[in-house]
Amino acid sequence: MCRNTLSLLAALASVSAGACNDRPLALAPDASVTAAPASGAPTEPREALARTLALALRSPVLRAYLRAKLQASPFREQKLHFQRFLNADGQHALLRIAAATATPAATVAGTAGAAIPLELYLPVPGHRAAWLGDGRVLVATELSDGDTPVAYDTAGNRYLLSPETPPAIPVLALVPV
Repeated sequence: MCRNTLSLLAALASVSAGACNDRPLALAPDASVTAAPASGAPTEPREALARTLALALRSPVLRAYLRAKLQASPFREQKLHFQRFLNADGQHALLRIAAATATPAATVAGTAGAAIPLELYLPVPGHRAAWLGDGRVLVATELSDGDTPVAYDTAGNRYLLSPETPPAIPVLALVPV
């Protein structure tokens, strides 16, 4: 059986397991996560992509597809090249993200194209082991190397993460290659 078929089967199995968990997630801030409301939509492409992806991850189908792709990644720490991920399998992720956020696919593609090359992964080993493709996940990025990571939950809420202490909830990092 080919790798894509196995990934698709794994994704479909995860959808049925996580289908009840597609409501937006809003976090209770703790020492590692501080609520940081935004004053409008993010303008920096990486932060805009992080927010868009987080909102789209309300979709159990997209979460299952992303988890299957992460697990199938041949790279260290199960990293994915984000722009390639969007265009893989007939633009499956791009079209799912566009549909889940009611954003034209061309707009999502344009934002991704305006960003520098990015990779997507779960940098904390415990998060890689714990995230089963459910809606309890944050999508984070750093605007500049060494900055405090900015993260979004699946409800679109903005947070600042501690650079020293990872939160209890799994964090998908969208960072420069």
